[in-house]
Amino acid sequence: MDAKKWTALLTAVRLGSFSKAAEELDYTQSGITHMMNSLEEEVGFPLLIRRWDGVRLSPEGETLLPAIQAVVDSNSELLRQLNIVGGSLQEHLCIGTYASISIHWLSSVVEQLHKEMPKVEFELRIGSRQELTDWLANGSIQLALADKLDVPGTQWTPLYEDPLLAVLPPNCAEGKTVFHPEDAGDLRLLSSSESARGGNKFTALLPTDSGVHIKTEDELVLLSMIRRGAGFSIMSELCVRDRTEGLTVLPLSEPTIRHLGVTRKNGAEKSSTAVKKLLHLLQQNLP
Repeated sequence: MDAKKWTALLTAVRLGSFSKAAEELDYTQSGITHMMNSLEEEVGFPLLIRRWDGVRLSPEGETLLPAIQAVVDSNSELLRQLNIVGGSLQEHLCIGTYASISIHWLSSVVEQLHKEMPKVEFELRIGSRQELTDWLANGSIQLALADKLDVPGTQWTPLYEDPLLAVLPPNCAEGKTVFHPEDAGDLRLLSSSESARGGNKFTALLPTDSGVHIKTEDELVLLSMIRRGAGFSIMSELCVRDRTEGLTVLPLSEPTIRHLGVTRKNGAEKSSTAVKKLLHLLQQNLP
């Protein structure tokens, strides 16, 4: 069966409609519809449920989803390797991560990777947890260096434990060596992005009236507001490293960490020497 049809099916399901899939894949809507009808005729049963509000996988399609994804991934990897072997394509490695990780971990690793594998074209994407999940799911990136991401057909390698810290305005919690929930006093909790907080459970211990006052994806904005006394936050050590001037930073009374590592497509390190080398360098150069 034509792998293009399976790719079109997964695209239609991901986007929820034939028209959006046609636009992304540069087909006509009637062309996508014909491909899906032809595919269902070949397999002998419906793969999709078509409704007024979009398309989704049928129960049979849901059962076959892991195998379909494997076919699409294998075909993409085969085409990539054929181009590399044929000399028409340089090996390309695309990683997604958070800003704090790129600054304090990946920068030195990328430099070393470039020295050892100068012919590899390296691309780095900075995004939120949701963006990393979407990019990995649709194949825009080959791996994500972040918290564990729940993406079908991927595997997780934990690499680093990043402790969470209380970040307060200057002169707060004087004389304290650790931060207890009651130390927040009347300060508002300023929520950083999910990437910075790492799904931390410590905030559940805070008084219910502390409230989330501000939400932002920009950690520098958050730290600036804390310096001015707008509130406090719970952030990871990598997020505040080298940025603590004018802040009070304390470990938590109940030590809490976010687990960082690599989420990648199954078998990625077997098909790509660059991925294998990158994993090795990340393990050798922990922050």
